[in-house]
Amino acid sequence: IHLVNPWVQDTLEVGESVIPVETDLSTPLAYMLKEAGFDQNILEGYLGGETDFRPEVYLLQPHQPGRIPIVLVHGLLGSPQSWEVFMNGLMDDPWIRQNFEFWFARYPTGKSFLYNARDLRNALRSIRESLDPSDSDPALDHMVLVGHSMGGVLSTLLTHDSGDYFWNMVWDVPIDQLDLSPENRQRVEELFFFDRLPFVDCVVYLATPHRGSPLASRPVGRIASRLIDLPNQSRAWLKEIGDKNQQHAKIRLDEQSFNSTSDLRPDSPPIRALGQLEKPAGVSFHNYAGNIEPPDREGSDGVVPLESAAIDWADTQMVVPAKHTEIHSDPDVIRSVKEVLREQAKKLGQSSGMAVSSRSSMPEMGSEVSSQ
Repeated sequence: IHLVNPWVQDTLEVGESVIPVETDLSTPLAYMLKEAGFDQNILEGYLGGETDFRPEVYLLQPHQPGRIPIVLVHGLLGSPQSWEVFMNGLMDDPWIRQNFEFWFARYPTGKSFLYNARDLRNALRSIRESLDPSDSDPALDHMVLVGHSMGGVLSTLLTHDSGDYFWNMVWDVPIDQLDLSPENRQRVEELFFFDRLPFVDCVVYLATPHRGSPLASRPVGRIASRLIDLPNQSRAWLKEIGDKNQQHAKIRLDEQSFNSTSDLRPDSPPIRALGQLEKPAGVSFHNYAGNIEPPDREGSDGVVPLESAAIDWADTQMVVPAKHTEIHSDPDVIRSVKEVLREQAKKLGQSSGMAVSSRSSMPEMGSEVSSQ
């Protein structure tokens, strides 16, 4: 009896014969995603309040040095389980299995973009350091982010420098002129001023509302926004900042102005700031949008208008006849993403060969960051 890990090898030597290993990766993936319980507290993560739901990054399996991480970032009211079909489409290629590995980002989707981006930024930095403290694995310097819907917006925030764009959308004076305690100043700085992650140099957008979604401005969006509750600690420091500095703010400083549904309005400060960011050098962007409308109507995937999902600075731009929630499983998208990954692997000289094989693993399978 031979025990074989199909993620490490797809053939087995028996005597002088080399035998292909038949594998079923779909069943264990489906079982793992179900048993992990990712879908159990989706609503809790959106509604917020006093909850233990914190941003996390999970590895599908222990890191193999030489393999490039693909970090999957779900969207609003989503979870890692939403990636099952997309992952199966990529994993059926043995070359991808040998050169890449899959990580899941998970976060409470009711929180503001800026909160979740801060926490995921810290989580990825932490896990990068724990996996390779000596900075000897170049594969970890070429991570790929794949973001669906709001996950694409977070991917933008992780791969761009903030400059003063986000600050200037909310405040009309420099930070030094605000009345802030040292603790609140640190919180404010972490939200509004940030540097891109230097170890991510490829981003794949799926049905991303780069310019927001009109649904967030409609009655259903306004009602949903009012249902979102911040933890007591977050509400307390936001109130303290607002009480002392509201006269310098361009928006109302309350929890209704700092949640994901409000952020998704086309006229929200975060969305307007995103539109001003400059494309960073050395990072490739690949954009996939859905359109299910007839030619005589404005393009849309049912949630995000085509004019919001399309960007003119992407290295790849593709529109497919897919709904917002089904673009993950579109075969043309999956085929195109495979080509993107082949180009990404060339950065490590892995044009057709196999990655370095190693059974080294990290001490923990997840990285968690808790911030209020």
